Amino acid sequence: MLNEQAQAYLEKNYITLVGTFSRLKMVDPWFDALTDLDLPRDRVILYIYNNTGEKDLDFAIKERLRVIESNYHSVKYHQSFRRGGSTILGQDNNNFFKSKLMPIWEMWKDIKEEIDTEIFMLIEDDTRVPPHSFEYLINDLFSLPSAGFVSGIETGRVAYPYQKVGLGVHYLKRDGNKLIQTDNLDPDSEGVKECDATGHYCFMTYTHLYKQAFKDMDEWVHTLTFFGMDLMLINHIQMLGYKIYADFNVWCDHLHMMDGRLYPFNKKNATKLGAIWIPEFKNYAIGIQIND
Repeated sequence: MLNEQAQAYLEKNYITLVGTFSRLKMVDPWFDALTDLDLPRDRVILYIYNNTGEKDLDFAIKERLRVIESNYHSVKYHQSFRRGGSTILGQDNNNFFKSKLMPIWEMWKDIKEEIDTEIFMLIEDDTRVPPHSFEYLINDLFSLPSAGFVSGIETGRVAYPYQKVGLGVHYLKRDGNKLIQTDNLDPDSEGVKECDATGHYCFMTYTHLYKQAFKDMDEWVHTLTFFGMDLMLINHIQMLGYKIYADFNVWCDHLHMMDGRLYPFNKKNATKLGAIWIPEFKNYAIGIQIND
């Protein structure tokens, strides 16, 4: 149930819900979860961003939108016609402009310029959210002290479903524009926890803060590792004087495609991991088990 502040806000304002897509297999799970989402659809601008030029993906998204568009205040759809890059490892990112990070970064920059509402929620295509996600996150944004960004909980992904993996919400240390250490939050946490940064999975934030977070990042984002780009971006909202929160009431599935099938990574896969920069090797030690 929406709290009084969220209810009063939505009576006078609209909110944008962004879905970002690059994979055909993710379309049906994403839109199925959207169908189950507790959402005041008449107050929502649904903005779907297809970050490819793939015809099959374009057709599948438009077919799902055609069925539901009348339920929303309005629907916006964009196809970027970008091509994805290759996967990069944990080294200094000297190949950013050829990596899979580059089109994602460009997509985020596009999106921030297309959102007209004061607040927006973003859900990636490989994120399957629980029905109460919207209500919990907007309630958090309005009720938590100095809240600037609130996130659901999602794990990373690894090669096999039986492997343990860390959460996408972190405490971190940085040295200027260098990410020195990350420490995942404990998956057994309960309620809402303050953190330093999160991944781009399922979150809600103020549009003006998200835009400000990009300031000057084009000058050095290409030096970040594959796991650092979104963390540094979100951490900038904290550096602007606002707090970052992770709500452990909102556990999401992170879908991994393998052998033509989708595997959900969630709390059952989660453990407490970290990563540290090792200057002698100019590389990161990733996935370090953390025992409190």
